[in-house]
Formats: sequence, C-alpha cells, structure tokens
Amino acid sequence: MTASPQASALFKPLARCTGRIDYIKTDRPRDHDALWGYETFTITRGDDGLRVLQAHAELQTDEGHVCRDVTQSAFDDAHPFDASVRIMVNRRYAGSGWFKFDDTGAVCESWIEGEGRISETREITRPLRGFGTHAVQADAWMVARFPFHEGPGTRKFENNLLYSIHHLGADGPRFQMTTSSLTYIKDEDITVPAGTFACHHIAFGDFSNGHPAYELWISRDPNRLFVKGLVGGYMASGFELVEFDEY
Repeated sequence: MTASPQASALFKPLARCTGRIDYIKTDRPRDHDALWGYETFTITRGDDGLRVLQAHAELQTDEGHVCRDVTQSAFDDAHPFDASVRIMVNRRYAGSGWFKFDDTGAVCESWIEGEGRISETREITRPLRGFGTHAVQADAWMVARFPFHEGPGTRKFENNLLYSIHHLGADGPRFQMTTSSLTYIKDEDITVPAGTFACHHIAFGDFSNGHPAYELWISRDPNRLFVKGLVGGYMASGFELVEFDEY
C-alpha cells in the first residue's frame, strides 16, 4: 500500500488507514484462478470527526468487467454525509453521481449513459442506517448502526437507500431502495491475511432485490473495518482483508 505522507514543520497529514480486500470464489480451489476482484481503500479522519472513505474496486463476472470508484463520508454516528460514485462497465464509462444527506432529505445529481442527467430528492428520517455504494468496506459502515449494545438479535430495515439494486452495483447511479434484515450473531476475533481483529459477526438476509444471504465481520474499532465476508448462492464468494496499514 502507498505510505502516508510524512509530516513536516509546515504540514501534518490527516490520520488515515489503508487496505485491500480480495474477492475470492469459494466454489473452486483457492489459487490464482479463484480471485475475481479486489478493492483498495483509504479512510481519513478530520478534526471534526468526519471519516472519508475512498474505495476503488474492479471485478470480473460472466456479465463483464465492472469498475467502481466511490468516495463517501460519515461522522461517528455512521449517518451518511455525502458520497460520489463513478462506474465503468466493460472498461467504459457508464455513469457518475453525487449525493448529499442531511437530517430530513437526500439529494442526487447524476449522469447515466443512455439516460442523461438525473436530479432526485428523497425524504429521509435521521438516523439513516447508511447509504449503499457497493464497496464492501462501505457495507461495514452500512451495518455499523446496529444496536450492538442490546445483544444478539435480528432487526428488519426498510427503505435502505442505495445507488443501485444491481447485485454488483453495475448500473445507475441513482436513488433506489430495498428492504433487508440484519442479525447480530456474536463478537469474535477473526484472523485474515491482514492480521487478527476484534469483530462483530453480522448476517444480512431477506433482501428484497434477491441478493443471496451475506454474512460479514466488521471491526469493533471506530473505523468499522470490513474484515471478512461470505456470500452464498450463485455468488459463492468470500471477501477478506489481505492488507492493512494505519498511520
């Protein structure tokens, strides 16, 4: 990973962490042929507590090559503040958008190839659980609002806001909504190639867009890192944090 800029008498860089997550097929031997995508990310934190995620993902499926560049931010309460998304499909520009959130509403300004400019607003109620940008590190931020202090259990969430209900985020970007459930299973330490992390173990289910069941482990520290994930069904994939640095 790229090292953090060095501090000097004139310059102090933001606190940051960086990582890489590999997307691996679980229905075949784990070797170089099992890798079907990856994601690199950086999280920086300002003095006001705003964390900014920058995530670049590339993946290859039977549908073709998909590339997503995502920037999104949230304060410690995980309520989304703003986001931008740029999508390439089969190595060509497909669309881009900007999103802004406050206590009562969400705004989208986007451009989609073949459709043109789209301007949308949605009423929301704070705290919004999160904003789905399909970066798996962003998935960890999506579940961070679960009331873990209440102990293991299941909650159903309606009106989940995403830029796309496509399972790989390969269309849009524009506002779309789903419903799903979240089950908090337990806390456990998980070891992945990047190290050992104290995690919450959580499972998504009951997706209204037909997404296969999805469980994940997110770190219990304030960055809420995506450490590990498993998706069943036709996806048959695992996701692991394989590199991590903090500065």
